[in-house]
Amino acid sequence: MTEINGFKEIFGQAVWPQDKLFEVYAFVAEVEKNDDNCLILLELLSLDGEQVSPAGIRGSSRTVETFFQVSDVAQLEQQWRVLSLSQRAEGELILSILASLGVNEGVPYSIEGVKQTPEFIIADYQSPVGDEASEEDISRLFDISQKSQKLAVLDVGQGAAAFLYSQHDFPFPLVYFDIGGGCYPNAHTFPSGGVRWCFTQKPSIILSHWHWDHWAGATYGGTRNVAGPCAATWLVPPVSAGPLARKFANKIRASGGKVIYWPAGTSFIKSGRLIVGNATGKSWNDSGLVVLAELEDNRLSLIPGDAAYIYLPAIMQNKPLKTLLIAHHGGWLDAVPPTLLPYPDAEPNCYAYCSVGDQNVYGHPKLISSYRTAGWSVVQTDTRLQGQPAFHYDAETGGTCGGIVHPPCGGTICSLILHT
Repeated sequence: MTEINGFKEIFGQAVWPQDKLFEVYAFVAEVEKNDDNCLILLELLSLDGEQVSPAGIRGSSRTVETFFQVSDVAQLEQQWRVLSLSQRAEGELILSILASLGVNEGVPYSIEGVKQTPEFIIADYQSPVGDEASEEDISRLFDISQKSQKLAVLDVGQGAAAFLYSQHDFPFPLVYFDIGGGCYPNAHTFPSGGVRWCFTQKPSIILSHWHWDHWAGATYGGTRNVAGPCAATWLVPPVSAGPLARKFANKIRASGGKVIYWPAGTSFIKSGRLIVGNATGKSWNDSGLVVLAELEDNRLSLIPGDAAYIYLPAIMQNKPLKTLLIAHHGGWLDAVPPTLLPYPDAEPNCYAYCSVGDQNVYGHPKLISSYRTAGWSVVQTDTRLQGQPAFHYDAETGGTCGGIVHPPCGGTICSLILHT
């Protein structure tokens, strides 16, 4: 379990009734289906719009389909419902209300009824989060990409986070790509001691998509650890999102940061050595922001978030790469093997990094053999076992050299020590 003071600083502490039946609006943030069972991740909003909480349902797919009146649980993702809840530990379908994203257990409530959400609530959440960015806004964000840079891949358990830093300077993050971490129901995969972020150079954050494991790390730790992400500029996808994302964006703006979303109809923007693009699929995974970076040795690195490679902008496809951050934690994509799976450039030190947590409940990774067949040397972060501190990587060497790159603070302020 992570420290929850940072989460409370951002979202407040919701107080839900314990002795009576009550209703909440519920946004379905993610659905994971495994044979006859499923996991539903929800974002709850009180009827007065003041309180939000993450929540989860684990149950049989058939029971969920019956309660939510759908033919397939997968249809629920990004839908709204009104749930009637009572706090009793028995019932046909149980929902757990979570104190933060960094816990594996919550307070159980029985779902007594499900009905459609009023249209005015759905309409309030139809627009993307933040303000629409211009191409000039985005180019200014990444002026740092004119410099010669290196890539760091962070061990955050069953989540995702990486950053660029200057080849000729200390490893200060200049831009983060996701700032996630293992979260419900994989909070146990987050490193012992957590991850303390560095915001010395005021890096911006590119968020691939709004699934919790790609931004939860920004809510972990004490108030000091969440201060940096809250004061940063976030570039997010041009999609609607739920009440947690909205409240988080409000906190960012109140803390002096910015949330801007990708300009509609724009496939990609090139700024110096970076190409940032918008994947072309329909789901959150496949419509996220993706990055192709030319790094210090003029070789390419691809950061696709959870998007299947077939949905990347054409300018990012079929490129020989030095470094790949494997899409969707090595989980299922569009096919086996994935269509348009990236291939290494056959020069030294070609590594594919799979950001995955030891003993995660999703069973990731599932497709690693496809990457090895394509010629990649695969590095998995689940070699760091539960209960151990983070093992972050300088992406250059896959952690094979036995060296360490220390941040200027020596690890006293941040914990971003890189292994070479």
